[in-house]
Amino acid sequence: MSLPLLQTKFYIPPARPQSVARPAVTAKLQRGVAFPLTLVAAPAGFGKTTLVSEWIAQSGRRVAWLSLDDEDNDPGRFLTYFVTALHSIHAAIGENTLAALQAPQLPPLTALLTPLLNDLHQLAEPIALVLDDYHLISAQPIHEALIFLIEHLPPNLRLILTTRMDPPLPLARWRVRGQLAEVRVDDLRFDAAEAALFFNQIMDLPLTPADVARLETRTEGWIAGLQLAALSMQGRSDIADFIQSFSGSHRHIFSYLIEEVLNQRPAGTLDFLLQTALLERFNADLCNAVTGLTDSQALLERIEQANLFLIPLDDERKWYRYHHLFAEVLRDHLQQAAAQTIPTLHQRAATWFATQELWPEAIAHALAATDYALAAQMIEGVGIALFAQPNIQHSLQRWLSALPTAFIRARPRLCLMQAWIRFAHADNSTALQWVTHAEAALPDHKLALSAAAGAAEIAAEALAMRTVLAAYNANIASTEVLAYGSQALATLGETQYSFRGMAACGMGMAYLKQGNVIGAEEAMAEATRMSRAAGNAYMQVAFASSQVMMQRTRGALNRALETGHENLAWLRQHGAFAYPTFGTLYLALADLLREQNQLESAHHYAQSAVTHSDQELNPSILIFSRLALIRVKQAQGDWPQVWQLMEDVASLTQQHPNLLHSTILPAMTAQFQLAEGKVDAETIWARVQNSAWEEGPLLGAYRFVDFVYLYEHSRLARAQVSIAWARRTNDQSLLPETLAYLQRQAQ
Repeated sequence: MSLPLLQTKFYIPPARPQSVARPAVTAKLQRGVAFPLTLVAAPAGFGKTTLVSEWIAQSGRRVAWLSLDDEDNDPGRFLTYFVTALHSIHAAIGENTLAALQAPQLPPLTALLTPLLNDLHQLAEPIALVLDDYHLISAQPIHEALIFLIEHLPPNLRLILTTRMDPPLPLARWRVRGQLAEVRVDDLRFDAAEAALFFNQIMDLPLTPADVARLETRTEGWIAGLQLAALSMQGRSDIADFIQSFSGSHRHIFSYLIEEVLNQRPAGTLDFLLQTALLERFNADLCNAVTGLTDSQALLERIEQANLFLIPLDDERKWYRYHHLFAEVLRDHLQQAAAQTIPTLHQRAATWFATQELWPEAIAHALAATDYALAAQMIEGVGIALFAQPNIQHSLQRWLSALPTAFIRARPRLCLMQAWIRFAHADNSTALQWVTHAEAALPDHKLALSAAAGAAEIAAEALAMRTVLAAYNANIASTEVLAYGSQALATLGETQYSFRGMAACGMGMAYLKQGNVIGAEEAMAEATRMSRAAGNAYMQVAFASSQVMMQRTRGALNRALETGHENLAWLRQHGAFAYPTFGTLYLALADLLREQNQLESAHHYAQSAVTHSDQELNPSILIFSRLALIRVKQAQGDWPQVWQLMEDVASLTQQHPNLLHSTILPAMTAQFQLAEGKVDAETIWARVQNSAWEEGPLLGAYRFVDFVYLYEHSRLARAQVSIAWARRTNDQSLLPETLAYLQRQAQ
C-alpha cells in the first residue's frame, strides 16, 4: 500500500477565454525566464495564477505545474511532488531521486537534489516549473533545499514561484547576481483601460469612464475587488449609488462584496458554498456526501458559469477548488452562521475520502472534526502498512501529534506506531517506553478488538519491537533478547513479515554478542528474507549488509560475496539503489573484495559507499564508509590519501564522539604506521598500550557494521603490533598476555 499522489496538483489552470489580455505583463514574465528564478509576488486576488497560466499558453515552453498546500510542509512529500512534476514532462528527470524518496528516513534534501540536478544537466530542452502558492510553505528545510537548487540550477530549467509574500530566500543576493526576475503588485494591478475593458466587455456592465475610474481608484487595481464589484452590480438598478458608497481596505472590500454577492444567491446555493468551503479540493460526489444533496454537479456548473471564484483542476472539470481568499471568507461566514455543523461536515468528508482510500485527506478531516476515535481507527488501519512507504513517517508523526497523549496510550497499536517512529529516529529509550505503553494498554483494549487474536497479534508485534530495541541496549543480556525474539516468532503470524524480520534481526545481534557468528548469520539471513517478502527494500539493505558481514566474519568470503552481489542485483532491480543506506552494502562488498586483493573493484565499492553515506542521516555510516575506503587505500599503498582520510574520520569522530569506539583510530594509526615502516615498533607499542583497550563484551551496544572495525582494529591491532614487537626486538614476553587478551574477547 502506498500513498497516492493527487494528480490535480499538477494541473495547469487553463487560460480563460473571456479575460482581459495583458501583453505587457506576460511579456515581462517571458523576459523573466532568462533568470533562474521568477518571483510573482502580490496579495491574494491580484491574478498571479491567472497571469502565469496565460503566459504558459503563449510561451511555447514545456512547463510543469505544482499547486502547493499546507500538507506540503512535509519535506519528503514536498520533494516527491516536486520531482514528480518534473518527471511528468520528461521521463529522464528524477528517477533516482524518486527511488531514494522511498526511504522511511529521508536524507538531507540537498543530498536528494544532487542526482536530480545531474539529470537536469543532461537535458537540452528548456523547461520550467511553477510552484503555485509558495507562501503556504513554512518548513525551513524546504526553503534551504530550494536555495541549494536555485544556486545550482542548470540553464535549461527555470523556476517560477507565485506567492502572497516574499519567501525567506536570499532574494537580495540573487538580485545582485542577476539570478532573479520579479513581477510585483504594481505590475499586476489593472489600470483604468484594463478595468474599463473588464467592466464593459467582459462583464457587460455599461459603466461610464468616471464610474470605472472611481472603482479602479478605490480598489487600486485589485482584480478580485473589481470582479466582486462587477458581480455585485449585476441586476442592480442603483449602480451609481453602489459605486458612490464603495470604499475600504482590500480585506474589508472583499468581505463586504462577498456579502453582497452571497446575498444575491439562492438559499440553496449559499448553503452549498458555505458547506463545501471546508474542502481543499472537491468533486460532485464528495460535495453530495458532505452536503447531503444529489445535484452537486449541476450546482457546480452554475457556480462556475456565475464566475464565483471556482477554479477547475482538470480538463474534464470534475475536480474544483475555490479561490483561496474566497474560501477563507466562506469559512468565516460558516463559523459565524453555523459553527455547530462544522464537525459533522468534516466527519462526512473524512468518511468519503476513506471510501476512496485517500487516507491523508480522510485522516486530516477526522482530526479537524476532533473525532479522535475515527482518526485513530483510520491511522491504525493504514499506519503500519504505510510506514515503509515514501514520507509516511512524517505524516504519521504529524497525525499522532494531533491526538491527545492519553488517547494514544490507551490504544496499543498507536503506541507501537509511536515506538516505530522513535526507533527510526534512533531514540531507542523513548521507543522502548512506547512499547511498554502498548503492552500495558492491551488488557484494557482487548474488548475493543474484533477478536482475541487481535490482541495476541499486537502483543507479538510489541515483542518483536522489544527484541530489536533490547538488542541495541548493552545493559540487557543476550539471553533475554533471545527469549523475547523466540516468543515473538512463535506468536507472530506467518505473513507479519516486517515484524518477523525485526525479531530475527534482534536475535542475530544477540547471537553475535554471545560470539555465535553462525547463529547471527542465520538470523540475519532470515531477517533479509522477511524484509524482501514484505517488499521493504529499505530494511533489506540493512539486513543484507549485516548478513554479508557475518559471513565474512566466520571466513566464508566467497559466500559473503555471493550474498552481497545477489542482494545488490535484487535491490537495484527494485529501485532501491538510490537509498543512502545502500552505502552499508557497498562498504561490506568493498571489504570483501579487498580481502581477495581485488583492489580496483574494492575501491569502486568503497568510493560508492562514501558517496551514498554523504546522503545518509546516520553519521556512523559517514565514518565507517570512510574507514572502508582507508583500508583499500592502504592496500593500494596510497599513503597520502590514507592519512588525509584518517584526518577526515578524526574530525567526524570529534563531531560525533559516541559513534566510534575510542580504540579504533589509535589502533588503525598503529597498524598503518607499522605497515608504512616509518615508525619504530617501540613507539607504536607505547601508543597502543596507552589507549583505552575495550575489555567488555565483543559487541556491546554497537551495530553489526561496527563489529568489523571493533574486532579487526581494536583487537587484531594489539596482536599485530605484539608480533611486530617480538620480531623486531626478539622479546616475546608480551605474546602470552596478548593471546590471553584475545581469548577473553572471543568468549
